[in-house]
Amino acid sequence: MPEIQRTVFGVGYNSNGIPVTHKGKLLPAYRAWTNMLMRVYDEATRYKHPQYLTVTVCPEWQDFTMFNSWFETEQNSGVPGMHLDKDLRKPGSAEYGPDTCAFIPNQINTLLNDCPGRRGDLPAGVTAYGKRFRAKISIRGKCEHLGLFATPGQAHSVYCAAKQAHVRSMAVYWQAELHPEIYTRLSTYGLA
Repeated sequence: MPEIQRTVFGVGYNSNGIPVTHKGKLLPAYRAWTNMLMRVYDEATRYKHPQYLTVTVCPEWQDFTMFNSWFETEQNSGVPGMHLDKDLRKPGSAEYGPDTCAFIPNQINTLLNDCPGRRGDLPAGVTAYGKRFRAKISIRGKCEHLGLFATPGQAHSVYCAAKQAHVRSMAVYWQAELHPEIYTRLSTYGLA
């Protein structure tokens, strides 16, 4: 049996030689697959996005043939504005694979980002404003101010309540486009 030639980022291969272009353009499945491999295995990308340092791609999906089979049956695959997500179905997942991934709207993909680098030592949703603390949240790309508070803890509590309501409302808005596991997680966000 010949050795597998892992020619895509030193990991990926195409066992059945499936065409990856149509009329001179890369197929959506191939673009999604190579972008996934780039996030996980390309050194320059990992340097810019260190959150991928511990992420892997399951052995099955290192083969484009297997990824393509999944892609062809997956809801929202190839739809503009949909992104391959690995950790909303299985919170904390650090592996791309058929049991952890789904295509989700970009608004959902960025919904739970914490962005700790932007706020420094303050809790999520809180910024210093003179001697007080401002609570704010991003709703559909627009910053909404929730008020000024005496302590970071007070501002954070208001932010958390607003964030929980926003996440649940986005789950309802996007329900038809979400994998059932993702919808359940988002529609009950903060209710534990």
